[in-house]
Amino acid sequence: LLAANAVAQQSALGISMGSGISNTYHDNFSKEAGKRAFILDLNYQLTIAQHFTIKSGLSLERKGSQHEPFWCPTGEETNPYNVHFDYSYATVPLLPGVTFGKKIRYNVYCGPYFSFLLKRKLTKNDEFRNDVIVKQASNQKNIDFGLTSGAGIEIPIFNKFFIPIEFRYNLGLMNISNERLYYHEVLLNETYSEDMVVKHTAWYVMIGLKTYIGSNR
Repeated sequence: LLAANAVAQQSALGISMGSGISNTYHDNFSKEAGKRAFILDLNYQLTIAQHFTIKSGLSLERKGSQHEPFWCPTGEETNPYNVHFDYSYATVPLLPGVTFGKKIRYNVYCGPYFSFLLKRKLTKNDEFRNDVIVKQASNQKNIDFGLTSGAGIEIPIFNKFFIPIEFRYNLGLMNISNERLYYHEVLLNETYSEDMVVKHTAWYVMIGLKTYIGSNR
């Protein structure tokens, strides 16, 4: 009971929001450029031992990328990234971490995340007619899995309230595409196929508000 109370005294609730850059990596005939990413993070942190914490919660993320196919019928140069992909996810991370410091606290963390697709939006210029890439991007899984790592600082403002500032990086480990690529070898007169690989990455700079529950911090 004493141990349970000690842990409870070091729990915390927080809310953060931030922005950064995301990208979606493909192995098809296109090149990508990053797009602005956004995140809203509601989290609960529990101290499981001295200096060791575990944090989880719910994040709403907006990820995406911009694509310029190698072949474009118009040859347009004023707006080369003429296919825009935007994905909205609900993400649940599980982040073991290490924290240290007294008044100003520092922390680092790393752990898995699980994401569920809420909305997919694909936008293309009217002059762009290569619907193959749009079709490939539409045929994707509704779940994602990856690794989240980050580091941050907590600045006290009053009583048990802190302003957390952190840098977070999400690395997608799961292939979210359902597509297959088909090739024909002319010399051998053979056709073969392989899975198309599509993965998300994103980094964020975040700021928010955090309070410790029943703690003397």
